[in-house]
Amino acid sequence: MQGHRLVCSNPRQKSPCRFQGGFAIHCATNVPTAQEEIRMKFSIYRLPFLPFRRLYDFPFHCVLLTSDATAPVERPVISSLEDLLAHPELEIGISPTCSKLITDMSIAEPGSKLARIWHRLVKSNQSEDRTFSSDDRYHVRRVLQGGYAYIADTPKGLLPSDLNFDYSQVRFSEIMHDQLYMTMPRNAFYKYDIERVLLPAWESGIIRSILDKWVPPDSKMKTSEVDKQTVVHISCLKVLLILIASGIGSAILSLVVEQLLYLRNRVQQESTSLNCFFTP
Repeated sequence: MQGHRLVCSNPRQKSPCRFQGGFAIHCATNVPTAQEEIRMKFSIYRLPFLPFRRLYDFPFHCVLLTSDATAPVERPVISSLEDLLAHPELEIGISPTCSKLITDMSIAEPGSKLARIWHRLVKSNQSEDRTFSSDDRYHVRRVLQGGYAYIADTPKGLLPSDLNFDYSQVRFSEIMHDQLYMTMPRNAFYKYDIERVLLPAWESGIIRSILDKWVPPDSKMKTSEVDKQTVVHISCLKVLLILIASGIGSAILSLVVEQLLYLRNRVQQESTSLNCFFTP
């Protein structure tokens, strides 16, 4: 379910909150990168401090830990089926990859929660034929504009068999630990500002604390650790030594044969010369 909750520096402050500068963390699930939206001039206002005003979130295809420079956006927090039903003003879109959920909603008992969601999807599709579209960029753009909820993947909490799913237990997948990075061109528009924020966050230990929390020591990350000294024995180089010895032996044998042939030819030439000299 797309609809990021803003993490602000003062959690007690009521919405809409205002950042006083700082470093926010958010988690985006199964949303494609929307570079076009980030490049749009009306959504980027560079300020002499972070975070940016009206700078879009950094959406990704998978669950990633990212540094987010975003302005406060007043959006409802959608974390369950009940939350979605409690906001009838929101239009809904869904990815066609959620085929199981779409099927369950289409055959749900009339009046049930899934049937009510399906009714809203069908109603939205009457005015916008891309409600069931696979164009993720369209859905992301609608979410960022507000008043729209996008089901990019089938959350467990929307399945009939698990409507009481505890979202507080969601954690980062271990297989994605090696994805904690993002590339940035050397002349990126906001490279200097992000560096100015990330450097104090790294030096103060914030990033290390986050990594220690979400990346346990026993994770599946590939590591190389030397636990003992490796002794190289002659037996390990047996084949290599045999090849070297064979090469040297072949060279010596070739040299000896060449010298013998040279001496034989020289003796034959001298014998022929003497015979020609003494012939009357």
